[in-house]
Amino acid sequence: MIKNKFIILTGPIKSGKTTLLMDIFGSRDDCGGFLTPDISGKRFFYRIDEKEYFPFEIESDKEKKALNIGTYTFAMQIFDLGCSMLNNAWEMNYKCFVIDEIGKLEIANQGFAKGLNTMYSNMKSKNKMIVISVIRDYLLKEIITKYGMVNSIILDVGD
Repeated sequence: MIKNKFIILTGPIKSGKTTLLMDIFGSRDDCGGFLTPDISGKRFFYRIDEKEYFPFEIESDKEKKALNIGTYTFAMQIFDLGCSMLNNAWEMNYKCFVIDEIGKLEIANQGFAKGLNTMYSNMKSKNKMIVISVIRDYLLKEIITKYGMVNSIILDVGD
């Protein structure tokens, strides 16, 4: 049986982290999770298990629930979807689960933070899945500490 493993893919902004994971996991049937590729200048949410894209970065709209981050506006329903996927990952019998990405929002207990807290606490009691997380290089230490990912295998996309 696979023991739980944290694998972290790190590197600077726009260094190819998401593209690499999309090439590896985008069409697999034994993995779950999500990738957030940039398509024509907008961020999308790609659900690996369903092979489905959802708009993630949206135009500012007062009627829609949205989260503004600098000049970007993201759909709150996508954060809710991601958290639901994280909460239920253990029930799906995936070989691996991909999280793209853990960043400043999650440090501030926003974004995917609720789902991450559930997933990482479940890893202590369940023993069946590899979790691959994307974390920008300058946030690496802080996120590892926050989510208790101290025994992670760290891979730099530049290597």
